[in-house]
Amino acid sequence: MTFKVYYQPSKKSNPKRENTHVMYF
Repeated sequence: MTFKVYYQPSKKSNPKRENTHVMYF
């Protein structure tokens, strides 16, 4: 199983805080 984490900046949230998207393959 491969573990990957994607970070995408959210415009609605604070610019200092980023949303974390975790996907399992």
